[in-house]
Amino acid sequence: MTTTSKPNPYPLHHSLAEKYRLDTQHFAFKHHLGGHNIVPHLSPAATSQILDIGTGSGIWVFEVAEQFPHAKVTGIDLSLPTFDGAMPAVENAGFIAADVNDGIGFPEGNVDLVHSRLVQAGISKDQWPEYFKEVFRVLKPETGWVQVTEPVTNPLDLATEDLPSASAFHEVISCLEL
Repeated sequence: MTTTSKPNPYPLHHSLAEKYRLDTQHFAFKHHLGGHNIVPHLSPAATSQILDIGTGSGIWVFEVAEQFPHAKVTGIDLSLPTFDGAMPAVENAGFIAADVNDGIGFPEGNVDLVHSRLVQAGISKDQWPEYFKEVFRVLKPETGWVQVTEPVTNPLDLATEDLPSASAFHEVISCLEL
């Protein structure tokens, strides 16, 4: 499963050295999540579609595909992962080369979990609302999960008028204000 998109604007070289850096980064995140790739509890038997946006080296896809053998686990990134040898033989894992700024090419309400990690380099501040609309569009209604990991250099930048003033997010932000 491969598609093409516009030229890759990723700022780092697409190489084995970059793959190893991304794998090391993956293991660091996994360590901080207590050895888990997925935070929400999902039943492997009831999970059919998992999407990894910004898949990088693809290691998350392979690990989750082995953990959820009945689910199709798909990684999307600007380019396909680089492997040092043959791609691991995990039948329920696949990859698509695409730019999610052009939309997520999955049917509406089809995905159990969207995993999005460190995609901020490819999504400008004004594109985030459309990005999350697309993420929520592909999720299964009422049962779908989103797991997002992005650095926040200034949490106050995230406060918007679109959130209810009584939201937990605004409570946290008000504690941070000087």
